[in-house]
Amino acid sequence: MNVCAIVLDYRGARKTEICLFSMIGEPIHRVLVVDNSADHLASAALGLSVERVRKVADFEIIVVGGQENMGFARGVNWAIQLDHETGAPHDAYFLLNNDAVISPGLVSTLVNELQTSNGMDVVAPAVLNASELPQRMVWYDRYFGWQTANRRPLSFPFLSGCCLLARSRVLKDGKLFDNSFFMYGEDVQLGWRMRREGRGISCIDRCAVTHSAPPSSAQGGIFYEYHMVRAHLLLALRTWHHPAEIPLMISAKFLWLTGRAIVRSIRYRSPIPVVALFMGLLPLSVRKP
Repeated sequence: MNVCAIVLDYRGARKTEICLFSMIGEPIHRVLVVDNSADHLASAALGLSVERVRKVADFEIIVVGGQENMGFARGVNWAIQLDHETGAPHDAYFLLNNDAVISPGLVSTLVNELQTSNGMDVVAPAVLNASELPQRMVWYDRYFGWQTANRRPLSFPFLSGCCLLARSRVLKDGKLFDNSFFMYGEDVQLGWRMRREGRGISCIDRCAVTHSAPPSSAQGGIFYEYHMVRAHLLLALRTWHHPAEIPLMISAKFLWLTGRAIVRSIRYRSPIPVVALFMGLLPLSVRKP
């Protein structure tokens, strides 16, 4: 199975370098590094970091982008399109956040799972965060947006986009994700699509990826708060069984998001979460500073 890895970088050259080093020795044919920095100094630093990895890597590394921040979903889809345009498409795509480090043999384990498990199309390892228990399969509540470790009514499973391996046959119109999602929620929507299409997904918890959790200050900022609200509202428009559900799902989501925003504004002593709640109703171009 030929595997193409995709790593997105946003002004994090050192993190990306460590991430790429962790993939050496894995059954990966090519790595596409999508430069979302839109900053020539950050792009130059990324180029130096990638060059250090190239000297010892056993796979091809290609850096693409650099002109704009495309977000996660569009960045991944764009990389897949470029991969198709520059040669024979790969059998599977391995996504890895640039602030994540994989354990030895992780990709081999995931590839073996796809090759030996009948009907399995998307697999992922357990995700280890510094202060949390390992995250395995997550269940998303379609009406209130709650995420739980166990199945609940009105919920469906998804795998974290932090690290996953997907067969190329799951692509829809050449894309893995819905481009409507700029940041957050695209992996949830992928889980819904896999369920609707009857495709198998699984968390392989005998291997793990270590993922750096974002700082609390970032979680209270306008970028995080806006895109989190926006993602939940978009999911209300994407995860229905019948169109009649949509008004109910949006109402339930907005009610839950209102309570969430109030609690977070109190926690961070900032009006930003409440402001972001209403901003999230509109498709705005909110980018990191």
